[in-house]
Amino acid sequence: YHYKEKIFLGAYWIHPIRFNGHTMRRPAQLAIIPRYETKHLEFSLPISLYEYQYPRIGAALRISFLTIGTERLGTWIGAGNLDGMDIYFSLKFGLEKGKCRVKSNNKCYNLEYGYSDKQKLKFNKRRK
Repeated sequence: YHYKEKIFLGAYWIHPIRFNGHTMRRPAQLAIIPRYETKHLEFSLPISLYEYQYPRIGAALRISFLTIGTERLGTWIGAGNLDGMDIYFSLKFGLEKGKCRVKSNNKCYNLEYGYSDKQKLKFNKRRK
């Protein structure tokens, strides 16, 4: 959910459903994830309820294409029992959705293709 200009709010709910006794059970989780996001920086603070009874707070930081985070921040800062800890990281490389040329009839100057309003105005001035 896009709350304000650079502030977002997400949520998820995972409830285990077992179809037979031979499948692995995934723990139940309920989470709310507030997030501050810009093009090159993102910070999120997931607040979750593990198995509907154990509260957990996590943190994640993205700088450009690198994300590092944890779902168990309390363990890392010594505010909980050491019964487990985690850390994760990811590298993200996006593929361009398309190229727009000024002299082309292709009208792809919107934000979906990475053009800002300033670039859009510049593009429109060139077309006239």
